[in-house]
Amino acid sequence: MKIIFEKVIKSKEKVKLFDINEYISPSKIDGLHYDEEGHKIFAEKILEFLDQNNFL
Repeated sequence: MKIIFEKVIKSKEKVKLFDINEYISPSKIDGLHYDEEGHKIFAEKILEFLDQNNFL
């Protein structure tokens, strides 16, 4: 993943990054997947991000 971010940063194109980890964490059950509430928050935050950055 680090290599991808380095390429994005060096790119001359404008890129917007969205880090869902700022808002939710994986479930305590398996530490990998999001629970129902996490999915709800993700949907709200990604929609907000897309709207604020004129992607909609």
